[in-house]
Amino acid sequence: MKSIRIKPWTPLTGRLLQAGAGILILILMGGCMAGYGNFNQDSEVMEAFKNHRVPPDYRYYYYHSGSEPIAVIGV
Repeated sequence: MKSIRIKPWTPLTGRLLQAGAGILILILMGGCMAGYGNFNQDSEVMEAFKNHRVPPDYRYYYYHSGSEPIAVIGV
């Protein structure tokens, strides 16, 4: 039976892994900080929803606490 020899980790290998992980984290954080998607609160939209004056071709999603909606999203 032939034995397999595993190379030990060297400081250079560890540093390369740390640098690669750091670059990956920076790329992911940069993507999260981009200007995609916004949240704008609009009282007119909430009033229209409460008075049942909403566009019928939208799909609505809401988050509620008890009987009052906290957030409403029309897509």
